[in-house]
Amino acid sequence: MLCLSLPLVQAFLFYFVPPPTEETLKNLRKLLISHSSVTIFYICSTFFPYINLISKDAFFSKAMSSQKSSHYMADSKMELDTNRKAWIFQPSGLNFVWGGDSRYWVIPKEPRVPAEMKMVSWLEVTGSFDKTEPGKAYQIGFKISFKPEATGWDGAPLAMSAKIGKKGKTVWKKIKSVNQNKGGSEPVNIPDESDGQFEISVSPTADNQDTKLQFGLYEVWTGRWKTGLLIHEAFVQQV
Repeated sequence: MLCLSLPLVQAFLFYFVPPPTEETLKNLRKLLISHSSVTIFYICSTFFPYINLISKDAFFSKAMSSQKSSHYMADSKMELDTNRKAWIFQPSGLNFVWGGDSRYWVIPKEPRVPAEMKMVSWLEVTGSFDKTEPGKAYQIGFKISFKPEATGWDGAPLAMSAKIGKKGKTVWKKIKSVNQNKGGSEPVNIPDESDGQFEISVSPTADNQDTKLQFGLYEVWTGRWKTGLLIHEAFVQQV
C-alpha cells in the first residue's frame, strides 16, 4: 500500500490543485467562523491550502480572542532607492506573524539588518504599498538568505501573494527557487529568474478607488518547524 505523508499531500494540493473560486472561499469562511472549531479549521486547511490565508484573521479573532497577540506590526516607512527605482521595505516596515515573540523572530530596529527567523511553523510576512497609479504594473519581491544551520525548508511550498485594494482578487506566485538557495550566505531576490517576475497591475479605471497594494510571503501548509531564514527587505518597483 502506498502511503503519503501529510506534508507531501499538502505540497501536491498546493502545486497541482488550482485555488478555489471566490464563492467557494466565501462559503468556507462562513463555515469556519460560525463553528469556531480549531479541528475544523485545520482539517479544511489541510485539504484546501489557500483557506489558511483567506479565513485565518477572522477565524482566530473569534476562536482565540482571549489569547494575547504575539505578532509584529510594521512601525517604519518604506524608502525610495533612486538607483534601483524601487521602494524598499526594511524588516521593521513589514508585518510578521509571531514576530512579537523573540522565541520565533528577531525583528531589528536598526536599518540594513535582516529579520531572523528563530523557529516558526507558520511563515507569514506581509506589507502594503499605497503609491500605486491607475494603469500601472508593479513588480514585488523579497531579498532573503539562509543561515548555514537552517532547517525545515526541503520541499517547503513557499508562495507570494498580492492584491490591489481590500476587495481585489488575490494573485499567487509559487516560489520554487528557495530550496536552491538554502545555505547561501549571500542575499538573493525571490522570485528569481527561474521563477519569473511577480507582477500585478492596477486597473486604468481605478480612480477614486482603493488601490493600495497588499503583498505577502507565506509557507503555512506543511506545519513543519523551520529555522534560519533571514529577511533583508521587500521591494516594490513600477514596471
